[in-house]
Amino acid sequence: MSATSSASSTNPFTSVLDANKSKVPRKLTPFHHYFKLHYNAQIKAEYSHRFQLAKNDYHAAMEEERVAKDLQAPVAIALRCEVG
Repeated sequence: MSATSSASSTNPFTSVLDANKSKVPRKLTPFHHYFKLHYNAQIKAEYSHRFQLAKNDYHAAMEEERVAKDLQAPVAIALRCEVG
């Protein structure tokens, strides 16, 4: 047996400590950095307003209008990215 295998087999904590290692945090992309800084101050109000308008337009339209205008139910995350 080599010295490293005997050392790891005698210490039961090495396997536990190796399993709980976390990854190094990554740097935010420019989009995510901007979003994190300005969401509450600038983006949230505009997003809420646009999402409510899109939801009202979708629910007010008849089935024929939805097909003619190609309206789909608004998706929150897609609209949030569009506003951001």
